[in-house]
Amino acid sequence: LWAMTGFGHPWFLSPLGAWGIGLMCHLTAARESLRRRREIEGLPDLTERETKSLKSMQRTRTGFSEHFTAVASLSGFLVMIDVITGGMFPWSLIPAAALGTGLFIHWSAQAHRMRRLRREVKELSRGPAAGRRRSAVTEGADGVTVEEVIREHEAVRETVRLRQLIVRQLDRLEAEGSGLGDEIRPLLDTYSGQIRELCRKESEVAEVVGLVKTEELDRERDDLQSKLDAEGAEAMKREYRRAIGEIDRQKGSLSKLEQQREILSLRIRSAVNSLRQLQIDLARMGSVSASDGMSDAALRDKFDELSAYLDDLNESYSELD
Repeated sequence: LWAMTGFGHPWFLSPLGAWGIGLMCHLTAARESLRRRREIEGLPDLTERETKSLKSMQRTRTGFSEHFTAVASLSGFLVMIDVITGGMFPWSLIPAAALGTGLFIHWSAQAHRMRRLRREVKELSRGPAAGRRRSAVTEGADGVTVEEVIREHEAVRETVRLRQLIVRQLDRLEAEGSGLGDEIRPLLDTYSGQIRELCRKESEVAEVVGLVKTEELDRERDDLQSKLDAEGAEAMKREYRRAIGEIDRQKGSLSKLEQQREILSLRIRSAVNSLRQLQIDLARMGSVSASDGMSDAALRDKFDELSAYLDDLNESYSELD
């Protein structure tokens, strides 16, 4: 309309800027919503206090992001109005400074609140409810350091993600009349728990293996062997031989632990791949008709395979006990 009426005063910038403020605020809210969803989907089940702390951090971060977007957009809009109206005095800087002062106060309060919430999360991560979980720190897009409450074994996070996808796919299939959900859900929960237990044991073995360095044992053994060769007293030789024998036993035990750790790692990888294959099969079933793709019977066969593999998982960490 501005162009059709002869390119006069650029009045169109006023409604364009006003709509732009709303659009930028909407964009920020949408991005924060997607960010919260990605964070939550990547976490295992949380306790009530952990969930409350996570939501508080997300609300605090989102509130500041939206406030920052609104202040920046509105200040830019006022400066634009000031420029296109040809004002001799830069009056737009006065409301922009007032808005900036409010934003600075909000930032100070937000930083204090985030520090308090991070301390609270650290205490939860060390408490009995946290179990073997650990907290990790990530850097947000707005420059605020955010504690992600629970960060476990990578395979556990992938299992949680796959389980959520499978449950959603089952919901869609049940809405279409399939009765597989009642059979699959209990097994799916048990299977996910078994993978979590395998990951716990794999982490325990890795921690033990990491405490002792093979190179240090080799150096200590070489040192003892040199002393044994140079020693003349039989009593001292017996003590050196005993110490060398203990080191050899430690090295043998470490070698067995490394093998167990590799077996566990392979089992975990295979278990996650089995879940991933199930998720793919469910996606196929939901996208094609039963006559052209996978039928309910074929999917039950798939779950029979999963049940058999569940027995293997039970055996693998029962042996470690």
